[in-house]
Amino acid sequence: MADYRKIIKFGKNSLIISLPKEWATANKLVAGDSVNVDQLTNHLLITPLRQDVPKPSNDYTFTIDGEDIEVTTKRILRAYLNNCDTITLRGKNLLSKNKFIRNAVHQYVALEIIEETPKKNPRKMLFEHARYQR
Repeated sequence: MADYRKIIKFGKNSLIISLPKEWATANKLVAGDSVNVDQLTNHLLITPLRQDVPKPSNDYTFTIDGEDIEVTTKRILRAYLNNCDTITLRGKNLLSKNKFIRNAVHQYVALEIIEETPKKNPRKMLFEHARYQR
């Protein structure tokens, strides 16, 4: 059954229509969610953006064996500035650089060490870049 909606002007360049509540509820949409709008020849196709679809991984992993501590801290900074979700360091000499790495990481907002494996070889240090709710 067709459902008629009135078009409302919004600003200079936009028009708005409301979504039927039943459709929004059935698709688990609430205020603030996003939908995809495809413009076809004579009509629009509106589909919910699926939150359950996994986003591409934004992880950064590197080995620090034989690497100078300054190079390691610059690589951590690069990953941090590129908004990597996780940064994983691997290496046999990770324990000897632990203090320098911790000092470097301590400078960055929302970057925290979430896992260390000091007894395994190669050792691993995992950081997570926390996300703020918008």
